[in-house]
Amino acid sequence: MAAPGIHDFSLSISPDGERVAYVASTDKGTQIWVRRTGAVQATMLQGTENASDVIFWSPDSRSLAFYSGGQLRKINVNGGASTFLAPASIDVAGSWNRDGTILFSATFSAAAPYIARVSESGGEITAVEEPQANQAQIAPRFLPDGHHFLYLLLGNQPAGQNQEAALYLGSLDSRETKKIMPVTFGTGEVYPTYVSPGYLLYSLRTAIYEYLAHYHAERNHQGLDNRLIIPNAEEKSDGVVHRKQRLGGTLSFYHRNAA
Repeated sequence: MAAPGIHDFSLSISPDGERVAYVASTDKGTQIWVRRTGAVQATMLQGTENASDVIFWSPDSRSLAFYSGGQLRKINVNGGASTFLAPASIDVAGSWNRDGTILFSATFSAAAPYIARVSESGGEITAVEEPQANQAQIAPRFLPDGHHFLYLLLGNQPAGQNQEAALYLGSLDSRETKKIMPVTFGTGEVYPTYVSPGYLLYSLRTAIYEYLAHYHAERNHQGLDNRLIIPNAEEKSDGVVHRKQRLGGTLSFYHRNAA
């Protein structure tokens, strides 16, 4: 790649696998570059000045959506001016389906960021999920059917720290949601992503964090007389047994609620 100052976390491969897009710093600031796989030289996209590191592709691999100057914009990778789609005060991952609907995190009120939709042509912006006062909805990712999507629900915690979050399933057709699994999300983390034929891809750091939390606070240790290293609370000796799951059920902890 010929561009200097490549921002590693901005790398994005087109759906058809033919191009790689990324953000790089030059003497003009940050701009988006696109390179065909197998090619040596990359092309800088004019009209993408001051682009943030968050970019995502249209499903036909012809256009990119990006954030710049508090706006969500799009540009054709074959050339032409960028166009305004929506105001956007935060730049986190969005998603674009084949029907021309774009999902992103909006902040148009005093509420925390919430999942909103806008047409690929711009226009009206509507909430997909009900805004919540103290929980941010971020990083929507469409599933293959183009109607359901995954997103993260973050608690009200200081920025830059590991967030105790949850991965949810939402739909364009309904505001009913389903919690998929708890996750720990931190700065520079990879957003959980669907991978065919039915897997979730998330970072190794998340997997390690969840395993250590389970090992220390939930898994009984034979070398410590079957006691937990970091017990959360004294458990009842009778009552209903509850199952706590981590990593989508890969790890399970069975317990009774404390008295």
